Amino acid sequence: MKRYLTFLISLLLCGWTFSACNMISYPGEYKTDGFYDAERQAYFDFGKENKDTVAYVSFSLKPIEESEAVVEVPVRLVGTPSDHPISIGVEVVADKTSAQEGTQYEIVDKMVTFPKDSLKAFLRVRLLRAGVGEKAEDRKEIVLKLVDTEDLKVAFSDKNEFKIRFDNYFDTSAWEMQWNAYYSPMLGEFNRTVFMKLLEFYHFDAAALEMDFWQPTMLSYWAKTKKFFEDHPEYGIEVFFPDYLKLYTDF
Repeated sequence: MKRYLTFLISLLLCGWTFSACNMISYPGEYKTDGFYDAERQAYFDFGKENKDTVAYVSFSLKPIEESEAVVEVPVRLVGTPSDHPISIGVEVVADKTSAQEGTQYEIVDKMVTFPKDSLKAFLRVRLLRAGVGEKAEDRKEIVLKLVDTEDLKVAFSDKNEFKIRFDNYFDTSAWEMQWNAYYSPMLGEFNRTVFMKLLEFYHFDAAALEMDFWQPTMLSYWAKTKKFFEDHPEYGIEVFFPDYLKLYTDF
């Protein structure tokens, strides 16, 4: 009986506490029903532990015919979703950006728009391969920030920067030296574009190519590389292919 009375009293106390909490008026950020009602804000979503503050793209690890890459930068909303699309502005931080707009990149979205009932949106930036050199020092960086609009304000102003780094660099110096010293009589002089196309068949794993070099599978890939440049005369490249390798064209 004593245990029953203790349980009943506890239940009544919990009910009273719950009723009292529902009557609390939350100033500023919350309505009386407990729902968030502050001014909506947006921020760059850096992921867990803020590890993703920089996006890195290397064109050298993409097929050579891919002339561009689109980076989607996630942006999140603080507050309740809107019943209509709302937007926040975007700007490039000029003094921290080394890339040239129009030549090396384009901002697809001048505004980041959250669709109706959504807490997440994306800022899209298009990177242009043709404007990026092939040396390590040619790496470029874009620094972006969000800007207040009538719809939205910027949250966490101390973290309001997102960086995109990109290049077209792949160190082929050792391969070029070895190629021209040993393989040029069979495969012609080293050509970086041709080499990168061959490497693509090995998922850009240079060690795998080295282990497979001059094996039947590699020679069949060499034939496919030759065929690619024959089908794409815009590159102006003719791949050297001696007659004794023609038996590998059917691999």
